[in-house]
Amino acid sequence: MFAVNSCYNKSMAITRTHIQPAYKKENGLWVLDLGTIELPDDFEVREKYITYFPPQQFGGNHKHPRKEAFIGLGENLRFIWLDDQGQKHEEEMNPQGELYLFIIPSQIPHAVINKSRKIPAILYELLIKSKKV
Repeated sequence: MFAVNSCYNKSMAITRTHIQPAYKKENGLWVLDLGTIELPDDFEVREKYITYFPPQQFGGNHKHPRKEAFIGLGENLRFIWLDDQGQKHEEEMNPQGELYLFIIPSQIPHAVINKSRKIPAILYELLIKSKKV
Protein backbone atom coordinates (compact mmCIF):
# COMPACT_ATOMS: atom_id res chain seq x y z
CA MET A 1 0.00 0.00 0.00
CA PHE A 2 1.07 3.58 -0.50
CA ALA A 3 -0.14 6.85 0.91
CA VAL A 4 -2.03 9.16 -1.41
CA ASN A 5 -2.18 12.81 -0.37
CA SER A 6 -1.07 11.65 3.08
CA CYS A 7 -2.24 13.65 6.03
CA TYR A 8 0.32 15.52 8.16
CA ASN A 9 -0.04 12.93 10.93
CA LYS A 10 1.21 9.66 9.37
CA SER A 11 -1.14 7.55 11.54
CA MET A 12 -4.05 9.39 9.91
CA ALA A 13 -2.94 8.85 6.29
CA ILE A 14 -5.46 7.72 3.69
CA THR A 15 -3.99 4.80 1.77
CA ARG A 16 -4.83 3.46 -1.66
CA THR A 17 -4.00 0.05 -3.15
CA HIS A 18 -4.47 -0.98 -6.77
CA ILE A 19 -6.70 -4.09 -7.12
CA GLN A 20 -6.52 -6.55 -10.00
CA PRO A 21 -9.74 -8.24 -11.13
CA ALA A 22 -9.79 -12.05 -11.24
CA TYR A 23 -10.07 -11.61 -15.00
CA LYS A 24 -10.70 -8.85 -17.51
CA LYS A 25 -11.86 -9.10 -21.14
CA GLU A 26 -10.86 -6.82 -23.99
CA ASN A 27 -14.46 -5.57 -24.19
CA GLY A 28 -14.10 -4.06 -20.69
CA LEU A 29 -15.98 -6.73 -18.73
CA TRP A 30 -14.20 -7.74 -15.55
CA VAL A 31 -14.84 -9.90 -12.47
CA LEU A 32 -13.53 -9.07 -9.00
CA ASP A 33 -13.34 -11.87 -6.43
CA LEU A 34 -14.22 -10.01 -3.21
CA GLY A 35 -12.74 -12.84 -1.16
CA THR A 36 -9.26 -12.09 -2.49
CA ILE A 37 -9.12 -8.43 -1.45
CA GLU A 38 -6.10 -8.09 0.82
CA LEU A 39 -6.60 -5.93 3.88
CA PRO A 40 -3.92 -4.97 6.40
CA ASP A 41 -3.17 -7.82 8.81
CA ASP A 42 -4.43 -5.92 11.86
CA PHE A 43 -7.90 -5.35 10.37
CA GLU A 44 -11.01 -7.44 10.77
CA VAL A 45 -14.13 -6.81 8.68
CA ARG A 46 -17.27 -6.30 10.78
CA GLU A 47 -19.80 -5.24 8.16
CA LYS A 48 -20.05 -4.99 4.35
CA TYR A 49 -22.30 -2.61 2.42
CA ILE A 50 -23.06 -1.62 -1.17
CA THR A 51 -24.11 2.01 -1.57
CA TYR A 52 -25.84 3.26 -4.73
CA PHE A 53 -25.09 6.85 -5.73
CA PRO A 54 -27.53 8.45 -8.20
CA PRO A 55 -25.98 11.16 -10.39
CA GLN A 56 -24.94 14.33 -8.53
CA GLN A 57 -25.50 12.78 -5.08
CA PHE A 58 -23.17 12.31 -2.12
CA GLY A 59 -22.89 10.27 1.04
CA GLY A 60 -20.88 10.62 4.19
CA ASN A 61 -19.78 14.14 5.06
CA HIS A 62 -18.94 12.82 8.51
CA LYS A 63 -16.25 11.15 10.62
CA HIS A 64 -16.46 8.29 13.11
CA PRO A 65 -14.33 6.21 15.48
CA ARG A 66 -13.95 3.17 13.18
CA LYS A 67 -11.69 2.46 10.24
CA GLU A 68 -13.25 1.84 6.83
CA ALA A 69 -12.27 0.54 3.42
CA PHE A 70 -13.92 1.59 0.14
CA ILE A 71 -13.90 0.41 -3.46
CA GLY A 72 -15.64 2.83 -5.81
CA LEU A 73 -17.19 1.92 -9.16
CA GLY A 74 -18.03 4.83 -11.42
CA GLU A 75 -15.94 7.06 -13.66
CA ASN A 76 -17.01 10.22 -11.82
CA LEU A 77 -17.05 8.89 -8.26
CA ARG A 78 -14.82 10.97 -5.98
CA PHE A 79 -13.53 10.49 -2.44
CA ILE A 80 -13.11 13.74 -0.52
CA TRP A 81 -11.49 14.13 2.90
CA LEU A 82 -9.95 16.67 5.26
CA ASP A 83 -6.50 16.10 6.71
CA ASP A 84 -5.64 16.98 10.32
CA GLN A 85 -4.66 20.50 9.18
CA GLY A 86 -8.10 21.08 7.65
CA GLN A 87 -6.85 20.84 4.06
CA LYS A 88 -9.34 19.34 1.59
CA HIS A 89 -8.23 16.47 -0.68
CA GLU A 90 -10.11 14.89 -3.57
CA GLU A 91 -9.32 11.60 -5.30
CA GLU A 92 -10.89 9.75 -8.22
CA MET A 93 -12.02 6.36 -6.96
CA ASN A 94 -12.16 4.50 -10.30
CA PRO A 95 -9.79 6.37 -12.68
CA GLN A 96 -9.81 4.98 -16.24
CA GLY A 97 -11.80 2.01 -14.93
CA GLU A 98 -8.98 0.88 -12.61
CA LEU A 99 -9.92 -0.52 -9.19
CA TYR A 100 -8.50 0.78 -5.92
CA LEU A 101 -9.01 -0.04 -2.27
CA PHE A 102 -9.04 3.06 -0.05
CA ILE A 103 -8.33 2.64 3.67
CA ILE A 104 -9.74 5.46 5.81
CA PRO A 105 -8.47 5.77 9.39
CA SER A 106 -10.85 6.70 12.18
CA GLN A 107 -11.74 10.35 12.82
CA ILE A 108 -11.00 11.50 9.23
CA PRO A 109 -13.83 13.74 7.94
CA HIS A 110 -14.84 12.34 4.55
CA ALA A 111 -17.50 12.12 1.87
CA VAL A 112 -18.09 10.33 -1.44
CA ILE A 113 -19.76 12.14 -4.33
CA ASN A 114 -20.91 11.03 -7.75
CA LYS A 115 -20.11 14.00 -10.00
CA SER A 116 -21.68 12.41 -13.09
CA ARG A 117 -24.73 14.18 -14.49
CA LYS A 118 -26.23 10.98 -15.94
CA ILE A 119 -24.58 7.76 -14.72
CA PRO A 120 -25.05 6.18 -11.27
CA ALA A 121 -22.08 4.88 -9.26
CA ILE A 122 -21.53 2.18 -6.65
CA LEU A 123 -19.45 2.11 -3.46
CA TYR A 124 -18.44 -1.18 -1.82
CA GLU A 125 -17.81 -0.39 1.84
CA LEU A 126 -16.10 -2.51 4.49
CA LEU A 127 -16.39 -1.42 8.10
CA ILE A 128 -13.19 -2.50 9.75
CA LYS A 129 -12.39 -3.09 13.38
CA SER A 130 -8.75 -3.13 14.45
CA LYS A 131 -7.75 -6.40 16.12
CA LYS A 132 -5.28 -4.48 18.30
CA VAL A 133 -7.20 -2.44 20.85
